Amino acid sequence: MNKKILLIIIAGIMLATPLVGTVMAGKGQDKLDFVLYMEGSSVAPPDKVWTTDGGIMQIKGYHWGITGDYWVEVDGVKYYPTGYEGTLIITINTKTGASLVHVKESIKFADGTIEITVFDRTFAGEQTEGTFTGIGTGSLDGVHVHGQCDGHDTHTITRPGIVMGWPW
Repeated sequence: MNKKILLIIIAGIMLATPLVGTVMAGKGQDKLDFVLYMEGSSVAPPDKVWTTDGGIMQIKGYHWGITGDYWVEVDGVKYYPTGYEGTLIITINTKTGASLVHVKESIKFADGTIEITVFDRTFAGEQTEGTFTGIGTGSLDGVHVHGQCDGHDTHTITRPGIVMGWPW
């Protein structure tokens, strides 16, 4: 009889474990509206730009700098980061107008950072929406962001998306 009770208890624990995991998996993962807004400059210095004989222009390894407003908005609340680093790689076909933009960014807060990767494409001169994804480190560990890159000029960038795991 003791063996039957022990087996029932073990079976109950085994059945309950996946249910606990399912409940915990969604903790802190509410999908909230996210916007990254930056005013800055992205003029490439001449030593970072070259064009191949085939008409492919490369712009590699230059930085996008903040020169004006800079904030992150989560679910209607604005947060003001303490720092930013952004490095761009751009490839442009000068004959067709097609381009690919790849950006690596670090959005820094006092004790955490969001690392973002941006991919933006243009075909035959027509602006298309790119995408961005990012993960948090430090106090923002567990934060995930993703969204679309709207067309932008060289001085203002707005990136709307979704954030999950936001701690504040």
